[in-house]
Amino acid sequence: LAWREYFQHVHQVLGDAIHANLHEGVLPQDAYSQDMPDDVRHGASGVPVIDQAVRQLYFNGYVHNHARLWLASYLVHIRKVHWRVGADWMYSHLLDGDVASNDLSWQWVAGIGRDKKYVVNQDNINHYTKTKQKGTFWDVPYEQLEHLEIPSFMNELETIEQKTTLPSTTPLTFHTELPTLIYHPYHLHPHWHASLKANRILLLPPSHFSQWPMSEKGIAFIIKMAQSIEGIQLWVGEWDELNTLLIGNFSHIQHHPLFPYPASCIEPRDFVAPDIKSTSRGFFGYWKKIEKNHLSLIAHARSGEK
Repeated sequence: LAWREYFQHVHQVLGDAIHANLHEGVLPQDAYSQDMPDDVRHGASGVPVIDQAVRQLYFNGYVHNHARLWLASYLVHIRKVHWRVGADWMYSHLLDGDVASNDLSWQWVAGIGRDKKYVVNQDNINHYTKTKQKGTFWDVPYEQLEHLEIPSFMNELETIEQKTTLPSTTPLTFHTELPTLIYHPYHLHPHWHASLKANRILLLPPSHFSQWPMSEKGIAFIIKMAQSIEGIQLWVGEWDELNTLLIGNFSHIQHHPLFPYPASCIEPRDFVAPDIKSTSRGFFGYWKKIEKNHLSLIAHARSGEK
């Protein structure tokens, strides 16, 4: 949770800059492919932990954090796929996808968000998965990883065209005398102004999903989560179109860099540690401030209490 919150603060500070290289990469940009390896995309690389992670991504929309790191490291450092290509592909299938966490984690692995790259080999994976896999593609010492010879079947690449299938919008039942609460995919809190009598609208802008495509399963997940909000209505369209209907109406929205819409009231986001915003010293500088100022919060998290 702390890593996620740290990445959220970085996103708020840097804005769209997080979607490109924050620093110079390990290799020149043109050394990386802009296409996905066919075998990885179809879960047929022959590396068990990679293929399992891909299958979990498609089937569940969730992947363990270690498996995300291994998959990213494999694609970027072994298969020489540009981190942006891998990040977009993974994000489109994640149900818990978060642009800031996803992009900055991929850059962290690629060695662009820090001064070292993240690499793994089979011994590392065996250690953390408590398995004894041998004979896989990267069952070699670390110093040999950069000199691996890629099997010919792994050279088949596929350009991915990712598109989002959005549901049709329906006419809104709009009460002009009531304020309007605008929800979006990054803000679906069922208790937000729960006692307020208001119009409640989930905004799904096609322009957002054109830039950040999402699978049908991901869209269905968002809509299912929104259904826990009593009286919510769906608007598939752009903010400007919706705002035309809201003229003369007081609207609320929670701030998010991906949804920078000028509603009447832009409320601050919910942060676990809202008073700690500095990101200049990296995550561990941020974490030290949390440790110093939020001891009770950490104790509560570590206790496993709900």
